Amino acid sequence: MKKQSSTNDIVILGQPFIELYGEQIGSSLKEMLSFKKTVGGSSASIAIGCARLGLRTSLISQVGEDEMGQFVINTLQKEMIDVTQVKKFSGFQTPLILRGTQSKNIFPTIFYPNAHALLRNDIDSSLINKNSTLLISAMNFFIENMNHISRKAMISANENHVKIVLALDHFPSDIAAKDITTTLQTVLPLCDIIIGHEDDFQTATGILNTHSALKHLRTLTNATLVINTEQGGFVINDQIPTPWYNTVSHTGFKVNNHYNYAAKNAFISSFLYGWLEKYPLEKCCEFAMASKIITQSRHDSTPDLPSHDELMTYLSDQNKIVTQMLEAPHFSHIHYASTHVARQEQLLAFNFGYHQQWQKIAQPFNADETIIHHAKNLVALGLKDIAANTPYSSIISDDDIQPHILELFPQEHTIMRSLESPGEIPLRFKGDPDLSHMMLHWPQNHAAKISLIYHPDDRYVLRGQQEATVNLLHRACRAMHHELFIELIPPAASLSTASTISHIMQRFYEIGIYPDWWQIMPPRDQRSWDSITRVINDNDRYCQGVMILGHLATLEQLPLMFDFACKQVFCKGFVIGRSIFQQSLEQWFARRIDDQSLIAAVATSYQKAIDLWNDARQKAEHVNASKQEVA
Repeated sequence: MKKQSSTNDIVILGQPFIELYGEQIGSSLKEMLSFKKTVGGSSASIAIGCARLGLRTSLISQVGEDEMGQFVINTLQKEMIDVTQVKKFSGFQTPLILRGTQSKNIFPTIFYPNAHALLRNDIDSSLINKNSTLLISAMNFFIENMNHISRKAMISANENHVKIVLALDHFPSDIAAKDITTTLQTVLPLCDIIIGHEDDFQTATGILNTHSALKHLRTLTNATLVINTEQGGFVINDQIPTPWYNTVSHTGFKVNNHYNYAAKNAFISSFLYGWLEKYPLEKCCEFAMASKIITQSRHDSTPDLPSHDELMTYLSDQNKIVTQMLEAPHFSHIHYASTHVARQEQLLAFNFGYHQQWQKIAQPFNADETIIHHAKNLVALGLKDIAANTPYSSIISDDDIQPHILELFPQEHTIMRSLESPGEIPLRFKGDPDLSHMMLHWPQNHAAKISLIYHPDDRYVLRGQQEATVNLLHRACRAMHHELFIELIPPAASLSTASTISHIMQRFYEIGIYPDWWQIMPPRDQRSWDSITRVINDNDRYCQGVMILGHLATLEQLPLMFDFACKQVFCKGFVIGRSIFQQSLEQWFARRIDDQSLIAAVATSYQKAIDLWNDARQKAEHVNASKQEVA
């Protein structure tokens, strides 16, 4: 959780890009098959790294007044970065980079037009002076106008006792080493910390021997030097020792690959987190090296930067083999859940149901497929306006629903897509068996949802089949960054106790499956809820919540169901269905009411259900507040 204050811990001056990074590691750009989009540039990447660790972070920059510029701003905002000084620039396109990871130290990069043209306007120095620390990338000094703005910012920060950090991140390849050295010499005396990779210290000084490079640097600045190497992180406050690495340090983290792109930024942001939080320098190096290793173990891109929870979990499990820890499902889940920005306080869903169910309703009225699709469209129109005014509303649909119906709902609302073949045991998916390929074409707000008929006492082979199938879906959702909803349905003929649902949840957590949301039939007793609460608390504190299933309930049955459910810690929403306006739907099929009447009945019923839920939540909150006052 970010700290509250009127000032920031760190302000970063630099340029964000739209970065398309190649997914095929070891390939050149011309051989790349696919790219992923993220916010790039070392300044933005370091800002994201700092914010994820809990530092109050601000970025000063400019983006184009276009959709990609808005993407940059939205992404930074979701990371809780102060973007009040990220200005939109009319007539200017947000810059783009294509980047690959070809080998350990080769990152082929193409800068598209205007990639170095940000920050055309001067900045207000007071914006910097309100912060405790200013970070500037060394790259800034080799970009026209950025050089002037960065120098001016450093002078103002120095005069106002704002700490200055110079990040030696990436130097332009088309500038001679002597020109790099000459350019940086005039700003080094203003720095309080100079941080970068060992190779970058050599590039900055034009000296290929690290000890000699550091000694030369010490003649130019009294700044604390923080050196990132493959062996560890090192800090030199005073004169350069012999050997140079005989100083405060942390070594010991090892990983199989040594890609060093976003990992550099992970090192920088995590060291600064420790330094700004006043940890001992050795601990700062430990944070930096751990974050570097975590980032390297993935795709070495900005989205791979660790969160605070992730970093602390990694450091608390030092007794485990590093590679095993990094690859453990629980650790991967911490990264996903703690950096996943679409968390919702509640979710109020309408389930369209399976197409076969619509056919069954329509059959007595001899309604054909055209009429059924029209009925679905009318229901969607009834839901649309209510959804637009209810931030946490959602729908569930199968793939038989028409695409234009899904387009009626706000893009920021979650749309769950039922993937299973209805009622089949073992679980089987409809449509494309390649789940990742299917999700590749989904909008970001679409989520995977399955109804799983499962019992802890099922035959061993059957349970194994079902678990393997759910695991495939879970892995696809994580790979494609889509949420996963699992609806648990014990078989009708099986014995269910107060602990049946919690035992199923526990089993899936044990095999490394962590759905974003669970959906269950509303338990009728407190013991069942207590068991569910205990299992979620023990296994997944990031779980977004439990939704109760009311898709067979009428409006008259909802108050009792909601009143009990809203008293439970993890109950965060509901799923309802056609049963809340079943009579109106049948009247429409019988042609006793017109289209507008059905639309109105749907809207009124859905709004009524939402109102009943909100009333139940308010009553539960009032009761809890009263209990706290008594205590």
